[in-house]
Amino acid sequence: MPLLGQIPLEVLLREGGDSGVPLVLGRPETPAAVALTGIAGRLASVPRGLKGIAAGAAAPADSAARIPAQALRQARRGNS
Repeated sequence: MPLLGQIPLEVLLREGGDSGVPLVLGRPETPAAVALTGIAGRLASVPRGLKGIAAGAAAPADSAARIPAQALRQARRGNS
């Protein structure tokens, strides 16, 4: 597995976790949020296959992979 990215440690990252507002939604301009968004984008672009899926488990629907991106767009528009 290649390195996906490096996330700078920021107090806002912890505070967002404590308050329940993810940093990528509450403060998307911060270096940590930018890094996390980039990692999520790289992961979302990787084709999904059967490798790693447990026997008998259903593969996630394609729409499930888009939910975080949709939530991010809605939060930026103020429609959370």
